[in-house]
Amino acid sequence: MDDHKLRVFCTVAETKSFSKASEIIHLTQP
Repeated sequence: MDDHKLRVFCTVAETKSFSKASEIIHLTQP
């Protein structure tokens, strides 16, 4: 697992929301 995927996973876990995590990390949802 690379650093980016780990950061995404941790952000989703912390926010408990894919949409909030995507706003923080500036990603679109798949």
